[in-house]
Amino acid sequence: MLATATVALAACSSSGNSALPGASPQPRAASSPIPVPPGLVTPGKLTIGADYHFAPQSYVDGSGQAAGFDIDLAGAIASQLQLKLEVLNIDDPSIIQGLTPAGRRYDMGVNQPSPVALAAGLPLLTYFVSGQAILVSVANRKIKSLSGLCGFRVAAAPGSDGALALARINAGACHDKPVEIVATSDDVVAAGEVASGKLDALVDDYPAAVLLGKTTTGTRVVSHHDPSAPIDYVFPPGGDAIRNAVAAALKRLQREGTYGRILKKWGLGEGAITAVP
Repeated sequence: MLATATVALAACSSSGNSALPGASPQPRAASSPIPVPPGLVTPGKLTIGADYHFAPQSYVDGSGQAAGFDIDLAGAIASQLQLKLEVLNIDDPSIIQGLTPAGRRYDMGVNQPSPVALAAGLPLLTYFVSGQAILVSVANRKIKSLSGLCGFRVAAAPGSDGALALARINAGACHDKPVEIVATSDDVVAAGEVASGKLDALVDDYPAAVLLGKTTTGTRVVSHHDPSAPIDYVFPPGGDAIRNAVAAALKRLQREGTYGRILKKWGLGEGAITAVP
């Protein structure tokens, strides 16, 4: 699953840091709604399962309300169906379970990597593309890509996708001048060391890197992250009607520009999908 910036989130919530917006009200219901699909858990509602530890995609704001890119986009989708959004806080490993016939609790799970969704054999819909991004100091203009990290001192969480990406480039492009990989268990501390110059860079999942870039003075995210990880909505078995209604709503939000505006609000524009599958 995507890495989190839990410590950064806690710091922002307790201090009122404006780097993380508060919850937004659900948009007004569409005047020309997309037909409501059959099989919803609760009539009149689009119920989703989201893990609140994945800022800036989903988290709890200072007033205790669900907030984030995933929450805003799901709210906009619900409004296109003239439904009220209801969000349940579900630990990420349990999201798939909450879609099964025996444990059904919601209509779709959010922020699920494609391999997880495909392995479960459930209907899915890609709505965002993540991948690895590089956090550097604002003064560092030398590092521009993963393959440009050769010879630099770079942090990544052990076993993370970032660490695997660094191992791959050390076996390939950086074979003659390998990256010095520094294992970190705290991306917030690592971001501070990037700012101070103790580390040249931190490789992290794109949304987490964006959050760290906003909350750690003296850092920035290198543009054009590696878009290698499609992120999906996942639906219950036989939930194709719900999936198709959500897809129709997402297509409309793309055409109207709402999808792009929500991405821009959260600084995640590079994760935009080009077309709704």
